[in-house]
Amino acid sequence: MLEEEKEARLEEMTVFLQRRNLLKVREMLLQNLTTYSEDKEFLTDCYHLVLGDPLIFQKHNGEMLDYTVTHWEEEKYPALLADLKKNFSRKRYHLAMNVACYFEEVKQQQAEVEGQEELEVELKEKKKRKPKKPKRILPREQKYLLTGITTTSLLLIGMVVQLILNQE
Repeated sequence: MLEEEKEARLEEMTVFLQRRNLLKVREMLLQNLTTYSEDKEFLTDCYHLVLGDPLIFQKHNGEMLDYTVTHWEEEKYPALLADLKKNFSRKRYHLAMNVACYFEEVKQQQAEVEGQEELEVELKEKKKRKPKKPKRILPREQKYLLTGITTTSLLLIGMVVQLILNQE
């Protein structure tokens, strides 16, 4: 979001506050949550702009809310916004703002991870694999000769060990 857009949006909200068009200000705050969730600073500025007006926010209806943003799922976020329209309290709005920013951070982290995975795949593809050394293939006669020599050697070693053990 450009600085000019931010300033224009804040000016528009200020004008509606001066005209006492509270419904329009609330609507703009909700739009900010859905449209500009990637800019937490802007959302905070808008929140602090309207804090001075005691009529923007309603008294909280006492509903228990989970303020731990990591417990929230994206499927439940629209229900929170719908509840915010019914009861526009500071607690509910602040929670919605934090949850929106959290989801945006998660999306950015996922995008970074996917970008890194793509780079790793590209790097793996670029690496040239060394050709494997071919296995040594022996003719059948040599295999039998080596097998016979090995078997005979083991038998001789076994006999020597047995003779040594019997002499003691």
